[in-house]
Amino acid sequence: MMPRKVLIVSATLASLRFLAFYVIYANQSHDAQWQLAYIPIWAVDFPISIAYSVCRLPIPLAEAAIGPIWWFFVPIIIWRLFLRRKSQNK
Repeated sequence: MMPRKVLIVSATLASLRFLAFYVIYANQSHDAQWQLAYIPIWAVDFPISIAYSVCRLPIPLAEAAIGPIWWFFVPIIIWRLFLRRKSQNK
């Protein structure tokens, strides 16, 4: 069973990631280079941000939906890796 702390960390990271998207989206300019505002989010979401360009997803949709989902699962993946490592050491 997954500890409650892992779920709290997962939900917090996903919420912060969505908040970061919302701040960028709300302050986005309407000039020709508005996509450059999302570079910090692409850097933070590095492994999954490759899928944004490979799958050719529309820019605001990918950052709004996939990024928070990714950050929700990162702590869970790390917890499972440590759990597996701990069980192998016994």
